[in-house]
Amino acid sequence: MADRVFEPEVSRSLQWLSDWYKKPVALAIECKRCMTSATLPLDQVKSHQLEALVAFEKQPLAKKLSVAAPVGSSERRFHGKSEFDFIFVGPGKSYVLVNFRFTKKAPRKDIPKGLNKCFALTPTQYLEAEKYCEEVGRKSIPIEWFQEHVLELERVKYESGYGWDLSPLVTGVDLTKVI
Repeated sequence: MADRVFEPEVSRSLQWLSDWYKKPVALAIECKRCMTSATLPLDQVKSHQLEALVAFEKQPLAKKLSVAAPVGSSERRFHGKSEFDFIFVGPGKSYVLVNFRFTKKAPRKDIPKGLNKCFALTPTQYLEAEKYCEEVGRKSIPIEWFQEHVLELERVKYESGYGWDLSPLVTGVDLTKVI
């Protein structure tokens, strides 16, 4: 089931990024949200998702766009209200974005209620995390590993709502500091 909080934030953030970053860029993003545990279970990122992220960095991608009907709509499951049918994108950068969001209850006493952090891992970093977990006998990646090893994205407020500064994913530079 699609995430109704984190994914719309990422969508808003991508729109903001496209408005400010005027150069062509290809990004593939897989979103994961953790709300009850300070870990990301390894089974949350499926092998086919990771394989697709790795492939996206090496070869172009051609896809048919399927636009889902709005929730509660009496229309068919998919409707034809997209701008075009297919998209072809050259190889690009790919990431797993992991959102630790504890708005109702913190999972541990050392983590404050209200924590809302987003981390961006490359597929290579995810594979390193899997290897680390295997070596220490874990089935999930702890938040501390994210804090020590991967890029944390800044939370920002756009006119249309909150999101994340994705500019470091394409530029290595935080555009919110420049603007």
